[in-house]
Amino acid sequence: MGDALTNSQRERIIDQKSEVTGRISDTCRVIGFGLLVFYFTVHFNDSAAAARLKTGNNWSLFIIGALGVLTIFMDYLQYLFGSRAAHAALKNENHLYNDKSLAYRARNFFFSGKQATAGLGSLVLIYVMGVSAGLGPS
Repeated sequence: MGDALTNSQRERIIDQKSEVTGRISDTCRVIGFGLLVFYFTVHFNDSAAAARLKTGNNWSLFIIGALGVLTIFMDYLQYLFGSRAAHAALKNENHLYNDKSLAYRARNFFFSGKQATAGLGSLVLIYVMGVSAGLGPS
């Protein structure tokens, strides 16, 4: 009975991890697209509000757009390398991941990377919004 309980607990933890990492990926993807939409909306808009955001923030706006693209691209690369790592695991006799393989390590790198770029892009966006509202240096 002890082993069955342990296996049950392990399966529950794996399910929870899968759900959480899936939601993190979804959230990063939404943030990445949001950063990109914000960049293009401000960049190609001639309104007074867009002009205020552009004033003195050209580099910050570029960084927001670039981080949005990087977040989306890293999301794609994480899935690409994840697919390759899973394919390699299925070829193994024991069907386990090789945590030293390039595909496995790249998958983990891009999973962390997309979180970092989404977070950094969000912080730069908050900065630009604050500056345009007169809350910081202009």
